Amino acid sequence: MPGWYVHTETARMAAERLRAGDVPAGWPLAPGEAPELGELAHNGRNYLALGALGPDLFFLLPDFSGRPGEHIRRFVDTSLDIWQHIDDRFLSIWERWIEPIGASDADLAAQLSGGLSSELGEALDLLATSLRDFGLGLLTRFGDIFG
Repeated sequence: MPGWYVHTETARMAAERLRAGDVPAGWPLAPGEAPELGELAHNGRNYLALGALGPDLFFLLPDFSGRPGEHIRRFVDTSLDIWQHIDDRFLSIWERWIEPIGASDADLAAQLSGGLSSELGEALDLLATSLRDFGLGLLTRFGDIFG
């Protein structure tokens, strides 16, 4: 199995060939589409590298064995156990009972006020946006402030 460098370098070379429009005969991609795809791969090089490693990502990571590996595995297992305990005892209860109340508090206020609180909120947001835009418009018309 080749290492991570071979995977990423091969992907980079393929992207460069696509950018140049160098596609083999019988390729399922139209010659006009190849440069566009190559440019996308070039602009998203991080995603290209991640895709080049793909499912081999964890295979290519160093294998921690022996004493250091035992400590790392024990730490990971303990962390997951603690998180599971917190999730079981607190987060799942919070998500089940409290989140729906918090999500509908704005709806409750709107219902209690007959929709007035929603209308006032929208009007205040519109006023704040208008004042900000007015201030920015004034600033841009004063001339070169960085000159």
